[in-house]
Amino acid sequence: MKKISVFLLCFFSGYINILTIFQYSYAISHFSGDFTKISKKLILGQFDISLLIICKLVFLFFLGASFIGYMNEHKERYGYLMIVYGAVIFILLQNKFTGNIFIDVLTFIMGSQNGLDIKLYNSSVRTTHMTGNLTELGIGIGRVLSGEKKLFSKAIFNFLEIIFYIIGGIIGIILYNFINIKSFYVFSIGYSILGVIYIKFKYDNNLT
Repeated sequence: MKKISVFLLCFFSGYINILTIFQYSYAISHFSGDFTKISKKLILGQFDISLLIICKLVFLFFLGASFIGYMNEHKERYGYLMIVYGAVIFILLQNKFTGNIFIDVLTFIMGSQNGLDIKLYNSSVRTTHMTGNLTELGIGIGRVLSGEKKLFSKAIFNFLEIIFYIIGGIIGIILYNFINIKSFYVFSIGYSILGVIYIKFKYDNNLT
């Protein structure tokens, strides 16, 4: 169940990231490309509104991760936070607060999720971006080919993280094309349900 929870977190990351790209033209699950944009804009002197927005989103992602870091001694509460996060998104949607504050909250949530200290295969698992997982997959496959067969299950795990992220993105595109901004409701409800699952299996199976 622990692995399934990780896969679902990856799914929701891919899902919400594609929705924010479609709705707001900004990715919020990872920022490597945005740091490149910041460098480019700074050197070219392009101190425009897009630079401010990118910097704000980077800071909010950082703030979310810092918040979870501060809560590290009470990380069993993250399931409850997921329920609250889902509820907040639902309330914002219901009251049509879908402008800047909406993507700000989503970015904070992604930073919070990625900062969660989930341990698998003797290492921390990050669930909002796939660059590290792709690297781990490559290293794992290389070591399996070199004879370390015991690492095959870890390589499969990293592969499935990427697949679930992609599936989340695909479903996000499909739903956005049909119901537009209402597709964010799927994230709010699904995230709260995952929070309930997290709470249950945290106690039963030591999820983190």
